[in-house]
Amino acid sequence: MKEVDSTLGHELFIANCLVFVPLVILFYEYIATFEREVRVYWPPRNPLGWVSCVFLVNRYLSLLGHIPILYSVFGNMSYEFCANLFIYHSYYEIALQLFVGALCMMRIYALYNKNRWILAFLVGISILSVGVAVWSIVTSTGGGPHVITTVPLFVGCNQLMPDDNARHLAIAWSGVLVFDSAVFGLTAYRTTRIGRGKLTSILLRDGALYFVVLFCTNLGNILTLLLAPEVLRTGSTTMTNVISASLITRIMLNIREAGPPGRSTRPTTDEPFSYDTPDGTSIAPLSTIVHGMVSAPLYPAQRSRASKAPRVSSTNYTYDPENGIEMVPLHNADEIEVK
Repeated sequence: MKEVDSTLGHELFIANCLVFVPLVILFYEYIATFEREVRVYWPPRNPLGWVSCVFLVNRYLSLLGHIPILYSVFGNMSYEFCANLFIYHSYYEIALQLFVGALCMMRIYALYNKNRWILAFLVGISILSVGVAVWSIVTSTGGGPHVITTVPLFVGCNQLMPDDNARHLAIAWSGVLVFDSAVFGLTAYRTTRIGRGKLTSILLRDGALYFVVLFCTNLGNILTLLLAPEVLRTGSTTMTNVISASLITRIMLNIREAGPPGRSTRPTTDEPFSYDTPDGTSIAPLSTIVHGMVSAPLYPAQRSRASKAPRVSSTNYTYDPENGIEMVPLHNADEIEVK
């Protein structure tokens, strides 16, 4: 009996660490990026739009929504509290993943110049993933996690995940893998079509890192549900939620901060920006194309008629700071004008 209690105690300690460590990362990430968030997202310095609102909701939903989960790690909780906490955690996970997915879809939607077919494709994958998740949970026959209350020395809400529940949850989380794979594929395809430039590098770099890290995290979560002992199966989902929320926050901050040199980080208007330098020019990357009042020409509005230099054929793209990365193709340099 002592050996069983010792093994169970060791597993419960690991399970609590799987919950506590991600929450430490979450609060550290919030403190580390708070100054950047205020600078590029908070009103009145920055206009509020759909992207900003979804970003801020996701930001504080991930922060405040984990407080009850952090509280559940400490102290002796009643059976009713732990049972209600499990229900809360299940719905909270769905809500958080929906907001993370919404930010990903907005980013891809803007990257593809607001192409409705791309949006419909991503929405279709999301609906399919949610449908599979709901089906897998509803058809589960395990009765949900069982709360451990027999050993008073074990603190926190400790749960045992039956095999049937674990298998169905693994199926539910596999839909997230499919969605992340689609997002990465669309990001990689579009950025390779855009060409070189700082924004392109940021999109490809952040998209690749987001996909690799989150893919490994989700895969680890699925393997934990399928292979780990019953006590450890419920702990990995917290890590997955924290990593996904933190990564999408970093991506949105990096995109919003990818402004041209010398530009204030205060986006008072939806000014478009070009992030790709035409080949054969000496203009630095991230030069600004402002539709409005400017102090000096940035790109020449018209080439000299006497110039025999070849026409620039590279494609330039504009950037909408509110939507994140709205790209509008300009097929040659002559189409660019400063109004």
